[in-house]
Order: sequence, then structure tokens, then C-alpha cells
Amino acid sequence: MVVVSVCINSVTLKEYMSDKKYMICTKPFEWFEASRKKETGYPVYLCCPGWLPTSIGNLNDQAPLEIWHSEEAKKIRRSVTDGSFKYCKKEFCPHLNEVSGPVKYVDQGELDVYKSMAGNESFSPKVLNCSYDNSCNLVCPTCRIELMMAKAPERKKINSIGERLIKDLGDVLEVLYVTGSGDPFASRHYLEMLTNGQLKKYPNIKLRLHTNAQLFTADTWKKLSLSEDKIFGLEVSIDGATKATYEENRKPGKWEILVENMKFIAGLKRSGVIEELRISFVVQANNFREINDFIRLGREWSVDSIYFATLNDWETFSKAEQKKRSVHRRGHAEHSLLLAELRKIDLSIDGLILDLGYFKKLIDKAVQPSLLNWFKRQLRVFGV
Repeated sequence: MVVVSVCINSVTLKEYMSDKKYMICTKPFEWFEASRKKETGYPVYLCCPGWLPTSIGNLNDQAPLEIWHSEEAKKIRRSVTDGSFKYCKKEFCPHLNEVSGPVKYVDQGELDVYKSMAGNESFSPKVLNCSYDNSCNLVCPTCRIELMMAKAPERKKINSIGERLIKDLGDVLEVLYVTGSGDPFASRHYLEMLTNGQLKKYPNIKLRLHTNAQLFTADTWKKLSLSEDKIFGLEVSIDGATKATYEENRKPGKWEILVENMKFIAGLKRSGVIEELRISFVVQANNFREINDFIRLGREWSVDSIYFATLNDWETFSKAEQKKRSVHRRGHAEHSLLLAELRKIDLSIDGLILDLGYFKKLIDKAVQPSLLNWFKRQLRVFGV
């Protein structure tokens, strides 16, 4: 027997024939992202703002739990249970593109539970993404146009916000994500948080660190005042598989330092100190030819998963430059070459999760029409 899964209007045949046919996203019910914007202060989001850009409140003048249960938060939660996903930027969210992670199909009973939660105030966030300090040792062109390092006056405000977040949410949190906005070892605030022992007061919190790894050395590791079971996840942003491309995309990072530190990190992974190791790659015109080389590096470094992201617009490029780099767009001159590179990917690699998101659709688009036509023929055979 051959089982074929065909996607029609975001519902697979398998899901259509089962009770689980309602697509929802659970992330806005779990995720509290404390951010930093020069213009607006410290807005909070229920997801990565690149995927869901509507803020639900601001830490400048609101308490964390007040923001968590704001009317804006309730509107967003309703949108991920009513099927509209109207606040989401679907092109950039890998989970909406693949129906993975927090995006999933549920039955009527599960749907009713989440719809009820969307309108009440009986639950707390499980994940705190600390993005309220943008300090970083790199100036990656896809992220920023200048070096960002918090100075004394700003650090005072950052420290105050960090203390309030941990005080108000620490007892209910399951995961502390540091950081979605810079580097945890370049930021004096985050490094102090990780080394001063305060997290020992919250034994239920697990850490997920996101770094460029330029400062993740054996000496830095020794400074972390954490038990070995505290860190369950580590993600390293890289964006290249060769020295020239890496150093162009991760300025002023050095390839040799990255490789040396990744060997150390891989050792931590193999010894079981780090439970999950992930590397990420923002696909653009100057690096898409290195996609498969990046996968080979991931296997060499014993990573669990590799995330390929589309190039988002953080207003660091001119419109012309953004268009030139956005090779994932159909109208791009090298889009067909990207498709050829994507089709070389071995999707059957054992033990390695390839989080392709939007690019999975590009790989599949050549075969989808024939499968859809086959499905339509079968419906006609059965008189549907």
C-alpha cells in the first residue's frame, strides 16, 4: 500500500481524514519576548517580531503579567485559533511553512481548550526570550548597521528590567532564552545574569543560549555558574560555510575563531553537557551556494538541527540591496540556481533535523502539481 500526503489549503489528506484538522499555533500561549527598540523602548511580543511584529505592551510603563494578559495579547491568541493567523508574517515563519513546532493540527476538543485560554487570564508564560539588550560583538549586515553595546545609563535600565522580569516570572518559567537580540557573552548584563548565581534560585528554569560563538571559549564556559543540566539548548548563528562568506556576513567575526570554538562546543555536545545543539543560516544571494557545505559542517560538529531562514527586512539595507540579496524571491535572477541547490539536499540524513521552513516549499513545488492532479483524479473516480 502506498500512502500519499497531499497538501490542500494547508490541510494534508491525512489530517483531512482524521479528527485533527484544525491548525493552531501554541507559541502565543507560552512565549514572552522582551525586546528593545530605540524608538519605542521595551516592547513585548508573543513570538519573534520578525514573524509576528505586533507588540502586546511595553515594559517602560507596564508590569510583565499585565502585558501578558493585555487585550492585544488576547487578539493575537484568537488569531492563531480561528485559522486566520492575520498578525503573522507567513513568509518568514518556518513553522507555518512546514506545520512544525508550535504550529500543529488539533481536534475539536483541543481547539476549544485553546480558544477558551485565548480569552482568559488563568495561565502564565513558559518561555522568556531576553531580547531587551542588543549588545553584541558583531555587526552583521542582516541585523544592524553599527556596533551596539549598551553604555552605563542604558545598562542601569536594562538591569532594572531584567530584575523585574525574573522576579515576576521566574517561578513560572520553564525556559530562559538568552538572547534573540545580540550575544549573551558580549552583553555585560546577560553575562552577569549567567555567572552571578541568581538563576540557581529557580531550579525549574532551563537555559537556551543563542550566540555567534566568537566569545564561547573554554574560559567563558568555566565562568558560567550553572549546573550541567541547566543548559538544554545552544544555537549558533553562522550564515556561511567558508571563511570569505562567513567574514562578509558576520563582521568582524573570524572564521578560524568560529571553527576552533565550534570544536569545543561539539565536544560539550558529545559529552552530553549540552542536550540540543543547533546552527542557523540566513539564506541570501552571497551564501546560498554553500547550503550543502553548511549541512556537512553541521554533521562534523554533531549538531542536532540546522535552521535555514529567509532574509528578513530589518531596515539595514536599501530597498535595492534587500531585493538583490533576497534570492528566495521568485523574481530574483538567481532563484532557479537556489532551487537547484535546494534539490541537492539529502532529506533522509539520519539523526539530523533540517529545519527548512519556507525552503521546504520551494523544494516541493515541482512535485506538488502532479500530486494534486493525482488526488483530483482519485476524487473523480470515487464520484466526489
